[in-house]
Amino acid sequence: MQESYARAISAASAVLQAAVLECEEDLPRRARDMDGVLRLLAQAVALDAHRGIIDHVSREVVRDAKAPGMTVHRRRRVSYRSLFGRMDVDSPYLYDPRTGRSSRPDRKIMGIRAGDSSNTLERALSDFGIKDSFRQAAERFEEHYGWTVERGWVRRVTQKVAREAYAWEESRLASEETAFSENLATRPGVDRMLTEQDGSMLRTGTLSATPGDETTPTRRLPRRRREEQWRETRVGLARRLDEDDAVYVARMDTYPEVTWRLFLLAVSRGLSARSETVCIGDGANGLMEEMLSQFPNASYILDRFHLAGHLHETAEEMGLDEQDRAEWVERRMEQIDRGAVKRVVRDLYSYEGCGQERAKRLAGYLHRFRDCVHYDAYRERGLPIGSGEVESAHRSIPQKRLKIPGACWHPDTINPMLTLRVIRANRHWNDFWEQNQAA
Repeated sequence: MQESYARAISAASAVLQAAVLECEEDLPRRARDMDGVLRLLAQAVALDAHRGIIDHVSREVVRDAKAPGMTVHRRRRVSYRSLFGRMDVDSPYLYDPRTGRSSRPDRKIMGIRAGDSSNTLERALSDFGIKDSFRQAAERFEEHYGWTVERGWVRRVTQKVAREAYAWEESRLASEETAFSENLATRPGVDRMLTEQDGSMLRTGTLSATPGDETTPTRRLPRRRREEQWRETRVGLARRLDEDDAVYVARMDTYPEVTWRLFLLAVSRGLSARSETVCIGDGANGLMEEMLSQFPNASYILDRFHLAGHLHETAEEMGLDEQDRAEWVERRMEQIDRGAVKRVVRDLYSYEGCGQERAKRLAGYLHRFRDCVHYDAYRERGLPIGSGEVESAHRSIPQKRLKIPGACWHPDTINPMLTLRVIRANRHWNDFWEQNQAA
């Protein structure tokens, strides 16, 4: 692009340089601030040039549409927003009274409707909108680009882009299913794949009509109330065991649905039918079973720190003081690390005294995961024994944006917003926008 526009850039640069030297005062003292002045000038030039380009192209498409006999029936100016600011553009309506045919060339060919925004602007707004609250995103946009946008508009654009991102990611993951079925001779895949999955809660809210005929004071609309509910969002990650670069999936959905997408994500990183899969997670009901059923050659490791937490809670129920509690937990964890989990289970089942019911529940929990807690053996194989990596992903993907103070989301908006943040975390942002713009 630089070569194509080199002469135009040189000419425009000379004109701007001459204007600044003529109009600005005390340049020796203000030389370091001239980039701010030039940014505002370049933005004004770009907005004017963009408006002229759209008007020129609009005249051309209208001329071509008039060729079969159509004429401009009525003409109006519509508002359009670009990265550089708002502009009004022509939106003529063409009509042929003989055939009854009509057309809006700016919509059909240029894709411009009243209130529309450019792809570049939507990209910038959604980039801010998935990192901060919509109010803060509007403020950051104004700071960076020099003109004001409304908070509600940032929300609408971000959620629109999030829905497009959701459809794009679903299509991309679905294409990975065929890759897993390829012949091992042509696609042997990686030796070992690590997957982790964990959940956290997000606040959701839906509006329902209040009893009676009460209305809002300003618009006189039926008054509604918000019913709030905390719902679980699950995050999964997949990476090769010999690499640190992970990819993520995040959804408010059931274990089968989240695990299925995590499987497809792992396929995109090289999982094949011959790969060994190491799955790490907590003791949530159904999680281990789902991971083992959907991944090939899979083994499950119970997060060691979750298990230690259960032991501490049990020791507290037994009435042990702080020092005795720590020693009791340490001894049991040492036995479990060495592989003597059956002995710990037996001791817990035979325990009688304060906290007996809690000890028996822990014994049943350990019995269920008796094949998933051989931590010394895992360490010798170089395997991780905790799900801290995916817990960190919870903080950086859903919670950093969707769990900010005061945030409450309609359930239908959560998965698209999560997908947009996942696309950014997985470094697919440019790919998404290239295909989105092409579409």
